[in-house]
Amino acid sequence: MNERETLYQIARMYYIEDATQVQIAERFGLSRPNVSRSLKRCRELGIVRIELTYPYSTNHQLQETLKRRFHLRDAVVVSNTNSPEGGQVLVGRAAAFYLKTLIRNGEVVGLSWGSTLCEVVQAYDSDPLDDVAVVQLMGGLELLPGAHQANVLVQRMADAVGGRPYFLYAPVLVQKEHARELLVQDRSIREILALGRRATVAVVGIGALDPRHPSALMSILPAEAIAELKQAGAIGEVCCQFYDADGKPCNTSLADRTVGISIADLDRIPTLIAVAHGLEKANAIRAALRGGWADVLVTDEATARSVLVDGNP
Repeated sequence: MNERETLYQIARMYYIEDATQVQIAERFGLSRPNVSRSLKRCRELGIVRIELTYPYSTNHQLQETLKRRFHLRDAVVVSNTNSPEGGQVLVGRAAAFYLKTLIRNGEVVGLSWGSTLCEVVQAYDSDPLDDVAVVQLMGGLELLPGAHQANVLVQRMADAVGGRPYFLYAPVLVQKEHARELLVQDRSIREILALGRRATVAVVGIGALDPRHPSALMSILPAEAIAELKQAGAIGEVCCQFYDADGKPCNTSLADRTVGISIADLDRIPTLIAVAHGLEKANAIRAALRGGWADVLVTDEATARSVLVDGNP
């Protein structure tokens, strides 16, 4: 037999007949390390092609289009959202699976808040690791349901990964700028914000500033703040940081009243995963991707199509 024929026989024994590398070595008079190198050579020559199937039904074409158009590192587009479980649940599960492939010992994981993030955390299977920190990236919002609160999500995720939770004991928005200045001078809050800046991976939601679908965050904003955001062209927010239709940050007075990590802090996080579901968020998602507010997007097929319908950015 020539080399390729021998490699084929080795690959067949290993992958089809479930023979061990020791058995293959005895059959061909090779050492076990030589068998391992032969299997690697099989992949290099294309004799063996390994295909991974994502455990959720996904639209690969939409994923590649999103990645190419918005220069994303990755995208997950769940396609079977007509199931009885609902699209948001399936998007959450897909995001939880994706996140689990990333988290390793020693990671600092940052979380924001929201209903979709709640689904992510609930779907995350317990997998205890060593020395994982889970940190709250922004202050709390009283109007959110308990299960959607950032501190609750941080605790549940920390329990799932066997890590330690770090809470930001402050509201996300304060009434006066000097109140924020006093809060961030507090040692405990200052240390949590510093830890958030060291996050190696973060999972965040995308909020839409759509009066037809008001979010909990919009519900707490006074009329003058909403008017200021409208004047600035704000269309969405990530971690209470607002941006316009081009994804450019909006320079408003709210920035001086927000307790959480900044736009620059978000930009420095190595892996920023945005999880968003719903046609009402399509414009906000599109703008966020234009502005580079995410490295990875996890969404559903209908939302992805709506995001892309605007054409090339």
